[in-house]
Amino acid sequence: MAAVFTTEAVEQPLAAILAAITAAPAPALSPLVHCGDPGAVSPCDDGLTGANHVRGCLPGQPGAANFDEYQGTVSLLTLPEYSMVTITPPISANQSFGSLAPITAAQAQYQPDGTYDGHFVSTNNPSARQDIQTMLVTFVREPNPIIEP
Repeated sequence: MAAVFTTEAVEQPLAAILAAITAAPAPALSPLVHCGDPGAVSPCDDGLTGANHVRGCLPGQPGAANFDEYQGTVSLLTLPEYSMVTITPPISANQSFGSLAPITAAQAQYQPDGTYDGHFVSTNNPSARQDIQTMLVTFVREPNPIIEP
């Protein structure tokens, strides 16, 4: 799972991101699975059973008789400006977009500890919470925020 920390004037690079998205082909959609079909298995299925099964076509959903649920996957645009490279902390003012002022941006991955499924990393993972707090403190105290995962 991942958490993305972005600070400073994020509005400035959005114009470049919008241009890249507009120029890209439409996302490709996988064949959809109708969850109401007998034996339907979602491409999003977590492979778990019983109470641990929380993602995929789930039987017995409240109100399921009133709607049809379809699940599938979609391929999304990968922006070249955000190609993944490993960088060594501390991270500060590490992304530039043309003549715009650099911003601090990074993606950090945190392994779930077994008490949650990996969602809501920024609130459920103690290391992620500490890293966010450190970044916010430096956002206030330094010219550019510092990320130190």
